Amino acid sequence: MICGLNLLCFYSKQLKFDNFGVILQPRQAKDKLMKRRGEKLGWLGGWFGGFVWLGLLSAIWLFQNKISEGIIGLAVFIIAIIVISMTTPWKHPNTKYWKLMLPIYSLLTCSIVLYIYLSGGLEIIGLKWTSIFLVIPGFIPLLTAGNRTWNSIANQESSPNNANSHGKN
Repeated sequence: MICGLNLLCFYSKQLKFDNFGVILQPRQAKDKLMKRRGEKLGWLGGWFGGFVWLGLLSAIWLFQNKISEGIIGLAVFIIAIIVISMTTPWKHPNTKYWKLMLPIYSLLTCSIVLYIYLSGGLEIIGLKWTSIFLVIPGFIPLLTAGNRTWNSIANQESSPNNANSHGKN
């Protein structure tokens, strides 16, 4: 009896389930994990890439002996990385993307304003007030993906209509 329970516990740890509680075969589980891996890397890499300039610029300010600017910039950069990791959609699968992106976009806007302020203004860095319009395309994902959730995308991919359409020639 004890041997049977040990085997049951061992095999239950090996089983993988999809969102609907269906047991996945090992290959299916791996394929599902790999499919969502790109989305995870895209989320983390994209947002990190949006803030890497601030980390590099802060390091440059520190080397230039602009200690206060460098520390403020590094603090905002570290806060941004923490917020990015806290607002990942797979940790909040039923939360709409716009709610997850809003704090990150707020930090990005604050970091741009901070850079302009610490550099001495728009004219000193070679920009005009109309340059602000160049930032607008960066907010397009709020409109295009804002109402989606992590689970809604997974449910779309696993819907019967999608499964049947892929099998037809």
